[in-house]
Amino acid sequence: DFVKDSNNSIEDIDRHVVNSAMSVHVGTKCIDFFLLHGVTASASLHFMNKWIVNEDIRRDLYYHFLAGLIICFVIEGRPKVYPINDQIILDQLSSFSSDQQTIHDLSWSDIINRVTAVNHGSSTDMVNDEHAIKMVYVSNYFATLFNQLDDDLSPWKIASFLTSNSSFKYD
Repeated sequence: DFVKDSNNSIEDIDRHVVNSAMSVHVGTKCIDFFLLHGVTASASLHFMNKWIVNEDIRRDLYYHFLAGLIICFVIEGRPKVYPINDQIILDQLSSFSSDQQTIHDLSWSDIINRVTAVNHGSSTDMVNDEHAIKMVYVSNYFATLFNQLDDDLSPWKIASFLTSNSSFKYD
């Protein structure tokens, strides 16, 4: 087991857990409300674990988090998980491109501005949806941490782009 294997560093385990949560979220087309919380919960675990000095306890927390993510996935009906570069994910990105703005046209600043805009009644901006805001900020943090800010098709930017779109809805 990756998490319990003492050959794997805590940093590698942390990255594995965070990437697993995001891969499941993006791979299910970012529409599952409960799997979204797997991403934000993995961020909480990432920040919290820095304060725990006992490595065995840290590994146990990661192990139980992954078990919980798997249980959530099963409870949600084991939705099909597509690879990030699968055509169905790319088609979804195209369907949410508005005003000829694709994921490649928007910077991280643009996406952050879209989710934090307070344009009540606007059809093009979110109205401070707390889930979209959390997703975008968590994604931006990990894209920075993992040196993926310039990768337009990283799972971090895909999730941020989709959730920042005014017509995007969770199931």
